Amino acid sequence: MKPSPSPRSAVQSSHHVPPPSEQEQYAAQFTQLDKEALATVLAAVLITVLFWAAIYFTADIQSSILAMPLWFVISCLGGYLFSIVVVVVLVTKFMSNSRLDVPSLQQLEKTQKNASLEPEPESAVTAHDTNQQQQQQQKDA
Repeated sequence: MKPSPSPRSAVQSSHHVPPPSEQEQYAAQFTQLDKEALATVLAAVLITVLFWAAIYFTADIQSSILAMPLWFVISCLGGYLFSIVVVVVLVTKFMSNSRLDVPSLQQLEKTQKNASLEPEPESAVTAHDTNQQQQQQQKDA
């Protein structure tokens, strides 16, 4: 008896996924850029809120660290360190490599318009010219 193919291999062999078109690549890249921009704005808002919250909640405390008020140490120095951590998380978790050579929609439309205009094949033009040159040479001879 022949072993029956597994359902997974049957699905893989029967479905060929075509590569994405340039328009799909363009749209996917901007979807990713939108996600990255949103994550960056949310990170900036989070850092700002924590900065002001640290000042608000520690302003009345008379403690100091290295002759600096506690609110300053927590909001400025701690906020700086926190922002470094947030940027590292943004870059590692939310950002992704993207192609910089994806054509714009205007370029895609221009390419499609040019493709729809079918120029005469170059070989047909040269064959016609060659034929005319031979006829002229025969008349001259």
